[in-house]
Amino acid sequence: MASRHVLFGLGWAVAIGLLVVLFTYTFSISDLTEFIALTKSAKPMWIIAMALTELGTYFCTAGMYSVMLRSLGHKVSIRRLLPLSLEKLAIDQFIPTAGVGGSALVVQGLKRSGATRQAAIGMVVTGLAAWYCAGDIAGLFGLWMVRDSAVALPGALTVAGIYFAISAFIIFVTLKGVRTHTFGKIKKLLPGKTLDTFFTEMAQTHDLGLVTKFGFSKIVAFQIGNILFDAATLAFAFLAIGQPIPYIYALAAYALANMAATITVLPGGIGVFEGGTVAILSLLGMPPAAALAATLLYRGFSVWLPLVPGLLLARREIHHGYNNRG
Repeated sequence: MASRHVLFGLGWAVAIGLLVVLFTYTFSISDLTEFIALTKSAKPMWIIAMALTELGTYFCTAGMYSVMLRSLGHKVSIRRLLPLSLEKLAIDQFIPTAGVGGSALVVQGLKRSGATRQAAIGMVVTGLAAWYCAGDIAGLFGLWMVRDSAVALPGALTVAGIYFAISAFIIFVTLKGVRTHTFGKIKKLLPGKTLDTFFTEMAQTHDLGLVTKFGFSKIVAFQIGNILFDAATLAFAFLAIGQPIPYIYALAAYALANMAATITVLPGGIGVFEGGTVAILSLLGMPPAAALAATLLYRGFSVWLPLVPGLLLARREIHHGYNNRG
């Protein structure tokens, strides 16, 4: 328990340190007064647009779970499943395990919606595999966008290579399963009980044929929708500060920064996501101060603003769990 707390604190310390480095570097090559002026000039109309597109990501996640529940005969409205999206986001910010952290609460919520425990686990596992698959597609687009940059391409290829390897493993085990002999060998290599348990559940999801029932391509489509909405929120952030960029620039920056944030498993990808986004957009021609201002505005909507209600909903979910046990 003590070591877990140490790692938790260390993760946040590294994330904050990276943000300090990012701020220091950005303001060493650009004007602080420009950054402040851009931040103060945010236009309400585009702020509202950001809120709507970010809300779209929660509808995509809730819609994904609704489709999977319906495939098992449980008709649950998207509105009823929206809190699960917020809960998972909030927990994932504090338990940095590459998207696995908030899964236990989602499983609990899906069980209350009528699913069995194994079916609920199957939905979470399938959703995670679909998220990585969508990230692969977006990542390939991001690589194509920086293909001519001698500065960005080597780093982007390194990050993408690691991400693609993790993604291939998760998707393969979820869709194809794994033989018993190989299963035992792989489990011995996994650090920590959480990843060991999650790998076991990935294999069981395949064995029970849950992915086929859910329709993997439909689930990937919802996760692609998540990415497209997030990139739109980032693009609207630039419009809000009066520095419009092509949507494809926002999509490429989001895709590459998201891959980097995922493989570093820092809380919320803080520091890594911001640095990656600013770096890519700067290389694509945006002023660093504007790129930083828009990225921080986007992160305010995607991470910090939903954090408090998400944690409150997560607390309620945990309370329901304790009551059910009693």
